[in-house]
Amino acid sequence: MWHRPYVETGLTTERCIKAIQVKPAGNAKAVVHHANSNVEVRNADGEYEDVGMLTEYAMGKWGEIAPEGVCRTLPANARIRWDIHLFPGGVGATAPGTVIEDNVVEIGIWLHPEGYEN
Repeated sequence: MWHRPYVETGLTTERCIKAIQVKPAGNAKAVVHHANSNVEVRNADGEYEDVGMLTEYAMGKWGEIAPEGVCRTLPANARIRWDIHLFPGGVGATAPGTVIEDNVVEIGIWLHPEGYEN
């Protein structure tokens, strides 16, 4: 099963990413196989286009921390396009062939203060 939602970032200015982490909330970790996220921005025609991968999650990944002095940008007015792969019945002791209600995948993005430059 695949889930492909879009989420607006709400940023009105370009910002530098300090760290990023994706994690399934609660028992959702038993059904989320992986979750990839890309950044999209509007082009001159007003259509969204992909500008690159934001991050990926796979079982066991903790997150990413940008090295000091590195500015990985998150553009203003961008949105995040998710590509989440789910095991329909879950795996392991948490979800032995059962359906996990309200499974949620969260993303945390820590930003450097405005004006931070590499």
